[in-house]
Amino acid sequence: MPSTETMRRLASGSNTFGLELWPRIARSAKGNLAISPASISIAFAMTYGGAKGETAAQMKKVLHFAEDPGPVMTSWGGFSRSLSDPARPLTLRVANQLFGEKTYGFRQDYLDATRAAFGAPLEQVDFMSAPEPSRQRINAWVEDQTEKRIKDLLPERSIKPQTRLVLVNAIYFLGNWERQFDASRTQDQPFFTSATTKKQVPMMQQANHFGYAEVDGIKLVELPYKGGSASLLVALPDRVDG
Repeated sequence: MPSTETMRRLASGSNTFGLELWPRIARSAKGNLAISPASISIAFAMTYGGAKGETAAQMKKVLHFAEDPGPVMTSWGGFSRSLSDPARPLTLRVANQLFGEKTYGFRQDYLDATRAAFGAPLEQVDFMSAPEPSRQRINAWVEDQTEKRIKDLLPERSIKPQTRLVLVNAIYFLGNWERQFDASRTQDQPFFTSATTKKQVPMMQQANHFGYAEVDGIKLVELPYKGGSASLLVALPDRVDG
């Protein structure tokens, strides 16, 4: 397991990357938007392990990796295993896998490194003559790893006969609140979807002691999960369209 300082450095880099990525994709997103910077960072840490030269330099800069490919793979691999520790009083499963064209010769040292760091084996598939069944196989793996929460991750025709490698990371989380909400107190309340439009949605309610802050026009509340090893941080702008 990585040191506390290493985990803080990985989390800081991943969070910084996520905050830089969000406005770029939010501009073109329609409706609600959710991303997992940790999932993206883990997937690219595996990819980074096979990168060199300018490609590796650009990945290091954009993803805020603090080290060269080998150490980053080792650190992120250990970090993801610690997140998935079954001793934690919640379920957080991080699963990784490589799907590679069966006729393509991958470097064995890279395959060994991804398996050692991330527990990510290579499954051989037939991208060249059966791209659609290969896509369905990958989607089925993701669906299984996420308890059927993520379905049809790869859309139709996203896998081509020219595809050689698909690297997949899936994260599944399930946790109970440290202080449970009483379902009988849930009531429909107005939720603003823009500065001028709103809709009625069911909102949970409770009065209790939580971590709270007001900073830069935003109210923050921290809702811990059972056991205290994870929490949900909610940010509410003061302005309706903030």
